[in-house]
Amino acid sequence: MMTGTHRPIDFTDTVNGCRECISHCCNSEGYTVVRHHGKLIGLHRRIYEGKHRRLRPGEKVVHLCGNRRCCNPAHLEAIMPASEGIGSIATADSGMSMNSC
Repeated sequence: MMTGTHRPIDFTDTVNGCRECISHCCNSEGYTVVRHHGKLIGLHRRIYEGKHRRLRPGEKVVHLCGNRRCCNPAHLEAIMPASEGIGSIATADSGMSMNSC
């Protein structure tokens, strides 16, 4: 359980190692969102910044597992998109798709 927010955040672990939030809603794009400093943000972004580092302006957090609900820090990576409008990026070496938010 994660604390320090308006209400506790509870997770469940899936068989593929994803960690999905079961206490908060998803937005229309399928990302779990939480209120942070008065605005809604993707929970995966908050988790990434809490476990790794603060995101630089323009950086996106991608899900290496392809699961937009996943908040497992090991499945999240920060990237700087080559151009705006990137919706899905695939890595040649892993063969996994990454969804950005």
